[in-house]
Amino acid sequence: MDNYISTLIIKFASPCNLNCTYCYEYNTGDESWKKKPKFFSEENAKKLNGRIIEYLNTTPLSNINLICHGGEPLLLGAERLDYILSTIKKGIEDKINFGMQTNAVLVNEDIIQILRKHNVKCGVSIDGNSNHNKFRVFHNGKPTYEDTLKGYKLLN
Repeated sequence: MDNYISTLIIKFASPCNLNCTYCYEYNTGDESWKKKPKFFSEENAKKLNGRIIEYLNTTPLSNINLICHGGEPLLLGAERLDYILSTIKKGIEDKINFGMQTNAVLVNEDIIQILRKHNVKCGVSIDGNSNHNKFRVFHNGKPTYEDTLKGYKLLN
């Protein structure tokens, strides 16, 4: 089984709602991201579903892991996130495990319902305590630490 891909990392949203000063994607002078699609599309969700089904049918794997990544994947919003996850897992509900890497500042009850519905396991990005986290700021310069903790607690 070691020769098969068992985990996919999919960029659900190219933009990020944070402006971390050290971000390699947005703060190093490379602006090629501006020419890329902002969000993973419904059309791509349908294509991915078909490709995963095809892959699982041609390998000995019984399931696959899919990690929702970004930018910030929660920028999709609850409704669009629900549609995309539903589309990706159509017909393979028992064969796909979802995960997500998030900064958690957009977590709310609507998002929690969607994450529960699809059994999405979340990892939360944070740089440590509030002092260590000083470079993780919103686009307006406001610190993110308290918002991240609030989102983390909701996820927990």
